[in-house]
Amino acid sequence: MNKKNILIVTRSYDQNIGGMETHTRLIIEKLVSSGHNVTVITPELAKGSKSLFYINNITVYRISKMPNLMLKYSLSFWLAVRSFIKCNHNKYDHILNVSMATGFVNAALIKKYKLDIITVLHGTYQLERRSLVSQFFVTRNRSIKTLLGIPYCFMMQIIQNKVVFNSKKIISASTIITDDLKIIYRNIDRKITTIRNFIDNNQFAYVERNYNEKKSLNFLYVGRLHKEKGIDMIIMAVDEFERKKISYTLIIVGDGDMFPGLKNLVKDNKRIKLVGAVSNDEVVEYLDVSDIFLFPTKRTGEGMSISVLEAMSVGIIVIAPDILSMKELFVDKEDGLIFKLGNQQDFEEKIFWCFDNLKKLNIISANASKKIECNHSLSGALNLIENEIIA
Repeated sequence: MNKKNILIVTRSYDQNIGGMETHTRLIIEKLVSSGHNVTVITPELAKGSKSLFYINNITVYRISKMPNLMLKYSLSFWLAVRSFIKCNHNKYDHILNVSMATGFVNAALIKKYKLDIITVLHGTYQLERRSLVSQFFVTRNRSIKTLLGIPYCFMMQIIQNKVVFNSKKIISASTIITDDLKIIYRNIDRKITTIRNFIDNNQFAYVERNYNEKKSLNFLYVGRLHKEKGIDMIIMAVDEFERKKISYTLIIVGDGDMFPGLKNLVKDNKRIKLVGAVSNDEVVEYLDVSDIFLFPTKRTGEGMSISVLEAMSVGIIVIAPDILSMKELFVDKEDGLIFKLGNQQDFEEKIFWCFDNLKKLNIISANASKKIECNHSLSGALNLIENEIIA
């Protein structure tokens, strides 16, 4: 296989928490291990990173800052990427866009410079728009962000059209995304490939927990601390634990705009540990000591969460809402637990079901880990992605 020079445009790189970031990091590591030279352009780097640095065969540029707004990409970032590609397009064999918005940056340049563009999609704006409408009416999240997000998705649909039409290949992270795109775009079958999200099964290895011997259950949340992630539902469930005097511990891993408020809210509860953003190795440590993974997102358009895959791989019972991505991933009470989206009572009933059915949890745990090993393994997915990029 000939060595290739590959440019990757992504919303962030080397972040500790975030499924898209983890997905991107693993792709880059695979390409480098195969001998390819990789350049990364991003508006966001890990804290403490320089604006330009080199590691192995990876060159990383931070060419703009993430705006503190609803938009994930600033105009200055888009313009900077376009300028970079105009000056350096002849240096790269392939350009990989990780997400829809970064794909738009290059769409207008494809014909002019005959660029070989591959776009990785973790969602669509149709799915996101439906998610926002659901948040507004079902979970009653009527924030300004939600209200503005609906027309924003209609506007971004125009960008999505350009990305889909101009990309040479599209890699979809789930069958839900693929099916959604096929409904909208005719003849997309020839350039779209579904490669479901994946994890390193060796790093996130199965740990037998013997649930039937437990006197207390350890709960874990890993992800961004935003309202749409359902953090408030976890806190309300904890209040019910306290009222019923149930033995438990709760670890919350992640960062976001809710972190300061959560820190103040749980400061007097010694059974709740709020740890902020951590490295992947530390995530493994928290997974290994946990029993139940809480994923109460209120977003119907939520993708196939890397955190959920990691939890299932190590054998933790996942409790998640009945959104498409989770129903694609597991079956209720077979390899996970499903509750009605945004329904606090049903969410808590699934939690209490765990306390009442400890022996059944052993079976669910083993089934979950086996499913991830069979359908979301690292090596198989990365080989497919590499072939799609450089073919």
